[in-house]
Amino acid sequence: MKTDRESMAYALTLLGYQVKAWKLRLREEKTPSAFINKDGFIHDFGSGFHGDLADVLCQYHNFSKGEALKKARELLSLPIQADFLEQFEEKKEESRKNGFIDESYLAPFIANRKTHFEEYTRYLKALLPSVTSPQKRKEIALKYEIGFSPKGTFRGKDFPARLLMPLRDEEGRIVTFWKYNPFSSGAKLLYSEGRRKCAFNITDLIEYRNKPNEIVYICEGEKDVLNAVAYGLRAVTSGSAADLFEDSQIHLFEGLRVVVLGDNDESGQNFNNKIEQQLKPVAKHIRKLSWKEFLKSKGEDFIPPKGFDLTDWLTIKIQKD
Repeated sequence: MKTDRESMAYALTLLGYQVKAWKLRLREEKTPSAFINKDGFIHDFGSGFHGDLADVLCQYHNFSKGEALKKARELLSLPIQADFLEQFEEKKEESRKNGFIDESYLAPFIANRKTHFEEYTRYLKALLPSVTSPQKRKEIALKYEIGFSPKGTFRGKDFPARLLMPLRDEEGRIVTFWKYNPFSSGAKLLYSEGRRKCAFNITDLIEYRNKPNEIVYICEGEKDVLNAVAYGLRAVTSGSAADLFEDSQIHLFEGLRVVVLGDNDESGQNFNNKIEQQLKPVAKHIRKLSWKEFLKSKGEDFIPPKGFDLTDWLTIKIQKD
């Protein structure tokens, strides 16, 4: 029975369920494990249940199939009360701007790794061109919880397929989602709409502090960090060429040896300069990498093109090795 997410959530509240961040308890359990998908269907990651409102009525309320279909049509056809919708939208907007994303939002994207395995694998391989081992790609995907969102339509708007990855703060809370489509003819990279961005791999940076003499590489973006970590480098990013680390994170670089390596273009040079200026007061040692000089020092006989980055270099290095 087709419906939208909001109508399903409202119908479930009328049945006495508490719905928060699209998640609810269908069974007796401490932590809600059932989730309302974008298509209005409900999936319980604890029991494996998957179905529509009629299926819920049959499974958990002892309705016959005929009675369940009739009751579901009745509940889903009811107009959503203004106070419910207003309250729901207010909470959603407040959470989007100032709060943290509930862990339940991540669950369906993780599940899509299996249901859309071939497409997901193709996207992951394009994200990690420097990684030749399928097992290593899997390790990176598991470590950073990289999920998948298939192509679809929501509220009349078409959305392309994308890889999704949570960006977490130093406390491990999800601040926003990183969304990447390596095959897009338009914007390849997006973040959750209306939410603040944040640095990536800060939780690993805290661990890096245990070995202060080993270099920490500061990349211009998340893709470079993922490829760097897969190669065995210690890497983080402030987010993009335009982003700095938050003031509350600067102390994490205290006493560390840092190399900043933005892309081979003007914005990359500006990134190197800004990060150097920001971290120089606390880092033990910090230097900026010039791709032209670096490649020359490695005996490479080509001039790096505009936008050349760490992922490009690692891909070349792996191919040669």
